[in-house]
Amino acid sequence: MQALDNQSWQLSSHIRNRYYILEQLVEREPQLAHVRKDIARVSRKKERLEELFHIFIQERDAQLGEAQPNVLEYMELKERVYMLRLEHHTWTQKVEVAELCSQQPSAHQSERDIFSVNDMLIGQEVLQSQAEESDLAETVLVT
Repeated sequence: MQALDNQSWQLSSHIRNRYYILEQLVEREPQLAHVRKDIARVSRKKERLEELFHIFIQERDAQLGEAQPNVLEYMELKERVYMLRLEHHTWTQKVEVAELCSQQPSAHQSERDIFSVNDMLIGQEVLQSQAEESDLAETVLVT
């Protein structure tokens, strides 16, 4: 008998909790609707501001006559400049080694040496062209 009373009391407790939860839902539904409207309004406002920002950027670029690089373009250009400088350094070292080899012939040096005069000239031309590209890239970065 006591087990039945205990089960009856738990059932009535669950029923009271159910009614409390339903009341809370009824009270909070208008609040949720208001919050949903605010979120939608803010989202529309954000989209409109993004559109206006893009229009402003396009107008500014049109007035300046050229498009300004964005962050990704800047980072790609910076990486390219770094790689060109690294390659420039490598070629400089190769040219120095070639010059040293040509100035100090060893007993083991043959006519078919790795660094011939043509290779040195080609290396210097490549070095000069890369230096010009590097200077061009730096001027783009500065502007």
